[in-house]
Amino acid sequence: MIRLWKQLAGSIHSWFFRHFRRYTLKSVEEMPEESRIRSRVAYWVGAEGHKCCLAFRCPCGCREVIYLNLLPIARPLWRVELHKGKSFSAAPSIHRTKGCRAHFFLKEGRVVWA
Repeated sequence: MIRLWKQLAGSIHSWFFRHFRRYTLKSVEEMPEESRIRSRVAYWVGAEGHKCCLAFRCPCGCREVIYLNLLPIARPLWRVELHKGKSFSAAPSIHRTKGCRAHFFLKEGRVVWA
């Protein structure tokens, strides 16, 4: 019974952190190495006023790095909107077509599953 309770508690903890923890936004001038990209941190890459990319680990837990293009000359194109504090949103939705096939929105730093 104790083992079952520990498994259940671990599952609830995992589900909670996958669904309710926020991403924080970190502005950097150069793309960090993939091995240095931390979970729940979105790296807003580029010089101030000229951001080119948003990079972060997939929220599904597969640990893949997702790169979103922010340059209007290339497609597909995403927009990043800043909110009070360090909160941000990305639009449109992020839909991985390979690997885990996750489909979600980033709204005010939170993952909203599609």
